[in-house]
Amino acid sequence: MDATNHVGLRKADRALRGLERAWMFVACVCLFAVMIIITVDVAARYLFKSPLAWSFDLVSLYLMPAIFFLALSDTLHKNHHVNVDILFPHISTRKAHVLGVVSGALATIVFAGITYVAAIHTWDDFKAGDVASGVIHWPSWVSSALVLLGTVLLLLRVVFRMAAFGIAAASGAERVPGIEPAAAPGEEI
Repeated sequence: MDATNHVGLRKADRALRGLERAWMFVACVCLFAVMIIITVDVAARYLFKSPLAWSFDLVSLYLMPAIFFLALSDTLHKNHHVNVDILFPHISTRKAHVLGVVSGALATIVFAGITYVAAIHTWDDFKAGDVASGVIHWPSWVSSALVLLGTVLLLLRVVFRMAAFGIAAASGAERVPGIEPAAAPGEEI
């Protein structure tokens, strides 16, 4: 079967893209909230000598983790992550796909471990009712849950990529379905 017409891959990619869009929307809302909160805090601090006492905790405990972790999978999907491809221009497409499977398997092990630790940490924080000390006692399990949500989706994207590379390698396809091509030469940042 041609890898580009693989029905299971298309369905999985569509589902992952939907979750990634939702997570990215939340990350964008959080980024906008950070911008507004910091602007208001600075204005309140210098104009009224009355800063927002809760702003630093909200931004650092909840909003920044949401921005970072909820954007991870979408970043990988769009190939906007750091990508060192010294070897790939010098090997065949099939070998590159096989290396994609190998790197996907290694990444799956790493991110499964991170996801597991995040799940345990989130559950422990929730059970214990842990809170951050400060003006407001923010529940710490929310921060851990944001890490867990982001790493679960990233793990799913990594497994998807590994499967897509495997199907492309087995079918001899030039293009890997569901994976956007990396930037063309000269488009790197």
